[in-house]
Amino acid sequence: MRITENMIAMNFLRRSGSALSTMANAQEQLASGRRLLRPSDDPSGLAKSLALNSDLRRVTAHVDNASSATAFMSSTESSLQEISDLISRAKELMVAGQNATSDGEGADAQATELRSLIDSLMLVANREVGGRALFGGRETQGKAYQQIGGNIVYRGDHQDILEEIGNGLRVGVNMPGPKAFQTVPSKVRGNVDLDPLISTTTPLNDLFDGRGAMPATIQVTDGNGITSEVQLGGAENIGQVLDAINNSGTAIVATISADGKSVELTDTSGGGSFSVQDIQGGSLARTLGIASTSDTGTIRGFDLDPVVNENTPMALLLNGAGIPGGLWTLRNDKADGALTAQIDPSQANTVGDLLRMINGAKTPNGEPLGLRASIEGRSLTIQSVHRQSTVTIEDAAPGGSASQLGVAGIGEALDVFTLLERAALAVEQRDTDAIDAAIRDATQAVEQTAGIRGTYGARARQVLSMSENLRDQQVDLTIRLSDVEDADLANAAVQLAKAETIYNASLATGTKMLELSLFNYIR
Repeated sequence: MRITENMIAMNFLRRSGSALSTMANAQEQLASGRRLLRPSDDPSGLAKSLALNSDLRRVTAHVDNASSATAFMSSTESSLQEISDLISRAKELMVAGQNATSDGEGADAQATELRSLIDSLMLVANREVGGRALFGGRETQGKAYQQIGGNIVYRGDHQDILEEIGNGLRVGVNMPGPKAFQTVPSKVRGNVDLDPLISTTTPLNDLFDGRGAMPATIQVTDGNGITSEVQLGGAENIGQVLDAINNSGTAIVATISADGKSVELTDTSGGGSFSVQDIQGGSLARTLGIASTSDTGTIRGFDLDPVVNENTPMALLLNGAGIPGGLWTLRNDKADGALTAQIDPSQANTVGDLLRMINGAKTPNGEPLGLRASIEGRSLTIQSVHRQSTVTIEDAAPGGSASQLGVAGIGEALDVFTLLERAALAVEQRDTDAIDAAIRDATQAVEQTAGIRGTYGARARQVLSMSENLRDQQVDLTIRLSDVEDADLANAAVQLAKAETIYNASLATGTKMLELSLFNYIR
């Protein structure tokens, strides 16, 4: 084949241009640090780059949401811890106030500190993070709680703030105020002393509202001068005390008084006065109120005031009147609907039977109402196990046993502010019954707050774990995107040097070759 000068020139220019293009591409990669500069550089790599960039933007958005959620939830967790600590301190002050009711100055100081704890709780309730109220629900602007007319009022809503921290995964990161500060669920507080009578089966330990009577030996002497030591050291109930006295060999007859409240001794000897006394260092006779000498033939002891517990027969309640028949309607209204059931308390033989009947109440379709009945002091109390609900107890017919036991009505839910204010007032007034009730409420508030913290803490740990996983994904996607888009700088430098060498050699060779012409060969 004939090689012409034109062919040589065109080949020279093509090879030089190719080397120059390679050198320019290598220089651009070194200057930008990127391998993919235009779609034509690597069409398949560009498709991977677009997909990875989309994933990275999505994960980065989730990382930002998770980071914001973690900060918000961390502050909420620490606030819940403060609430728990403040309630625990309030309970200590209530106990101290109960013991200081005879010391006006000490009680007033404790009431003052209880009210100062309300101020501390208000600071926690209105805490903000990044300009957003922690406990205002979705109403994140402004104070969650305000004092209006002497009452502390919630000004937020009950909605959750949802943050998307994964594809289709949205987590509530906040806690509306009522969930954090309404620490005592809806409760119907019985306002009637159940006031049971004693019976032969009443344990000595149940007397005097549970303070009990210590069994011991007593001495009885009838009107004829017959004396007997009655061994009661092993006695466990009223019936055993009565039997031992009746079998003592004297003419003294021991019974339960006609009103069912005390032990009554009658001397049937027809003689002179008779007496009862403690011996051997015991105090049972004095405790029962029968340590005495009588010229009338009768000694009547104290009102033994037995405690109300699960073993108390229903027939002994209300001074032995018991409770009439008739159904109760129980309601527990929750945010997702009202639950209703009916029970028949007349079927209960003991107080424990009644408590179990209420606790096990179910709707007609078998759904538990979620009630918890208990004896607080000497009254029946029924409350919801759900904090965001309302309990209602009604008699199916007017004047039924719910009304007689003092539990007919709508339950009250207490927030911690009201709880502490009532406690402070009870301490100021030296009202031991009210202080006892406040201590029970505070105990429940501490338990509820612990449960709230546990549930919320589990959610916070989930968000933190997701945040860490998202950061790992972000790093992994960044590395994979770098592998697709970024230039290999060492390789680009080698390619540049190689292309530069080729280009320079091409120029030098081409210059010498193009100096030749036809006249060089015909001279």
